Amino acid sequence: MTSSLEFDYDDRSVRCCILKTLLSKNSIQATEIYNIVKSTYMPHVTYPAVYKALKMLASEKKILKHNRSFSLNLDWTKRLRIFAEDAEKNHSGKSISLPGIDEFTDDNQTQTFMFKNLAETDEYRKRLQIEYLNMKKIHPYCAMYHHLKSPIIHSEKSLNILSVLTKNKIHSYLAVASNSVIDKWCARFYMRNPMVYVKTGLIIPSVEMCETMILDDIIVQMYMPQHIQNYIHYLYKKVKKIDDINAFEFYEKVYKSPSNTKIIIIRNKQIAGSMRNQILNYFRKM
Repeated sequence: MTSSLEFDYDDRSVRCCILKTLLSKNSIQATEIYNIVKSTYMPHVTYPAVYKALKMLASEKKILKHNRSFSLNLDWTKRLRIFAEDAEKNHSGKSISLPGIDEFTDDNQTQTFMFKNLAETDEYRKRLQIEYLNMKKIHPYCAMYHHLKSPIIHSEKSLNILSVLTKNKIHSYLAVASNSVIDKWCARFYMRNPMVYVKTGLIIPSVEMCETMILDDIIVQMYMPQHIQNYIHYLYKKVKKIDDINAFEFYEKVYKSPSNTKIIIIRNKQIAGSMRNQILNYFRKM
C-alpha cells in the first residue's frame, strides 16, 4: 500500500522534476520523460506517478500535449517569467539594506521593520532563517505558525532550506495551530527530511497575533493584516486537497496584496530560551 507521504512525493514533486526535464528536452514522449525523471531525480518513482503528473500539468496548461509528446507551454513560461521579474524587482535592494542576523548584537534590542506586502516580509524572514541555519548554532530551529504556507508557492526555496538543515545537521521543530488538509500536506512535505519535526492542531494562542521563529537568542515575530489571515483561514478550510489551490492566485491574494505587514525582532536570551522550550515541550509530549 502507498503511504500518504509517498503519494505526496509522487504527486507534487514529480511535477517539478517533469518541468525541469522539459526545460532541456522539448517535445518528448511520456516514457522518455519517465526514464529521465527516474535516472536523474527520483530513482524510486513509478511510471503511473509520472503519467498522472503529466496529466495534471496538462490540465493546468503548464505543458502541452502533441499526439504522444509533451512540451512546455510557452505562454505559461512567459507569464512565469513576468511573475519572477516582478518579484525580483520588488525585492531587489530591499533585503540588502536590512540588517542580517549577526547585526542584532545588543541585549534587549528591539527593532521593527515595515513592508508593503507579505512577499517582502517573508523574503526577509527567510533570509534571516537561512543565515541562522548556516551559523551552525547549538540550538535547534524552532517556530510557531498558525498556518504553513511556503511549500505551496516556494517549494524550491523550501527544499533548499531542508538541504541546509541536512548539511549542517540542525534539527527543526515547527509547532502549528491549524490542522487543515493543507497544513498537514505542508507538514509531510517538511518531514520528508528526518531533521524536521512538525505537529499540527496545537493550542497556540499567540499565533492569532503573529507567527514566531526563534534564532538562538533572537525572536523574530511576523505580523500580517487580519484580512490576509481571514482569507488564508477561509481557503484552508474550504479546500479538500492540495491540488485545489491555485498557487499563482494564492500568491497574488496573500503575498502580493498591498498590506502593511511587519517584522519585530527582539534579542533577549531569557525570553528566547523560554519560547524555545515552549515549542520543544509540544514535541516532548509525543
